[in-house]
Amino acid sequence: MSQKLQQILTNLDIGIIVIDQDKNVLHANPQLFKILELEPLSFRDASIWEIVRLPQLLDAINNVLKRGSKQIDEFIYYTPTGKKYLSYMITSYHLTEENIKGALIQLQDITELKRLEAIRRDFVANASHELKTPLTAIVGYAETLLEGAAEDYHTRMKFIRKIKEQSQRLEFL
Repeated sequence: MSQKLQQILTNLDIGIIVIDQDKNVLHANPQLFKILELEPLSFRDASIWEIVRLPQLLDAINNVLKRGSKQIDEFIYYTPTGKKYLSYMITSYHLTEENIKGALIQLQDITELKRLEAIRRDFVANASHELKTPLTAIVGYAETLLEGAAEDYHTRMKFIRKIKEQSQRLEFL
């Protein structure tokens, strides 16, 4: 492997494993071991199952090697330090000049992305709730005024103050 290509693969944020059709590891970058929280090993003559012991990923690799297709998915990976969300993309390759067949496995830690998605979902749910409460009150007071409560000066003024308070609450939000 050229020095330039080696440097590129080493500095990727994605874990990379290249295997041949017999599932022997041809290359594994350092990020792969970091993502899986494994000690970096010499992968020379190692089988994929010696590095990756994840049934879901191994099944996907088998499918890609058999069918020659691409497979993309994500799964939860439990490590000694906690739960991680990992995504993978597995593609087959065929180098005709050398008649080599195999698969390229890309593994990415998406734990932070999942955490941020959960924060966004919670924020949207909370914001929606906070907006609905004053809007419901404003609509209720306005409907009551339209249905005749506006005739009584004290009721009208009370409801108009409530509408103003709820409007200011919305403005604050």
